[in-house]
Amino acid sequence: MDKSDKDEVIAQLSRDLSNLREDHASLNEMFLATKGSLGEMADNHVKELEEAAKTRAEEVTRLRAAHEEEVSTLSKERAELLTRLSDLEGELATAKAALAVGPATPSKSNGSAHQRTSSVSREELQKLHEAHNAKMHDLEAESTPTRAG
Repeated sequence: MDKSDKDEVIAQLSRDLSNLREDHASLNEMFLATKGSLGEMADNHVKELEEAAKTRAEEVTRLRAAHEEEVSTLSKERAELLTRLSDLEGELATAKAALAVGPATPSKSNGSAHQRTSSVSREELQKLHEAHNAKMHDLEAESTPTRAG
């Protein structure tokens, strides 16, 4: 190889090296741009996930409050129904006691005495009592909150 061949090879290698350096710089630029873009995407994804988690937490809190309010309302309603049941049972016991004592004392109206006659037989009263108890048990069962499993 003579000097001109060597110079030509050196020039070609210099051009190749220059092209490779340009390719390397371009690839490095693309790498940095891609890295920055992926970083931004990851940051945005984290923000979206945090916002979604916050929204879900707020929804859970809202649902819990609504549930507690509903349970409270149902408990109050149940207590009222139990009080009503107790009152009705007391009235029924009073009515039974009055029937057991016998005919009611005559009351005077316009100065004349009228004897009250019982138009309800003991059997009918017993049937009414049983129907009342069944209805009250149904109401109590409806008002008792059930737990979903």
